[in-house]
Amino acid sequence: MTKTGDNSQIKPGERKVSTGSVPDFAYSGEGVRIADLTSGSPAEKGGLQKGDVIIQLGQYKVTNLRDYSDALKKFNPGDSVELIFMRDGKKDKTNIVLMAK
Repeated sequence: MTKTGDNSQIKPGERKVSTGSVPDFAYSGEGVRIADLTSGSPAEKGGLQKGDVIIQLGQYKVTNLRDYSDALKKFNPGDSVELIFMRDGKKDKTNIVLMAK
């Protein structure tokens, strides 16, 4: 007999990591605009600021919240990824180490 329903493990396709940034859910442009940052988070340590717009995470292009969420599902805690963002109309990049969600 196989035991099923063990909720102690993360299900396949579930997001295991976080950048520590809070998306601006009202933003309708391309990418994901940061509304806030968790203190000490990977995003804050990487130099991201409120108002920055994330447009790529690792090799995954981010055009909206769904893309961002789908990209995060591809990584594990402790993974170092390049994050490309827009600030004041200029593209920039930083490397962050993703934390467990």
